[in-house]
Amino acid sequence: MLGAMPRLHVMPSPPSQLSLLDETLTDLEPDIKQVLDAVPLEPTSFDLIAQKAGLPTSSVLSALMQLELMGLVSQLPGMRYQRG
Repeated sequence: MLGAMPRLHVMPSPPSQLSLLDETLTDLEPDIKQVLDAVPLEPTSFDLIAQKAGLPTSSVLSALMQLELMGLVSQLPGMRYQRG
């Protein structure tokens, strides 16, 4: 016969990734948020993103790099970007 099962101490669950994402999105600078809003889920060319964002090219490039480092945007071959 098996002995009694040991009690497991349940740790409180960490904040969900969605709540962390919400915090991250509310803390973004306005230009970075504007660029993120211009990046759709499907692969999109840099030119279209820059046009949608309505910001200077250098600002869009800088924002995209920061968003990549944050894991919010991915760069694909051919200067295309998508969320995630």
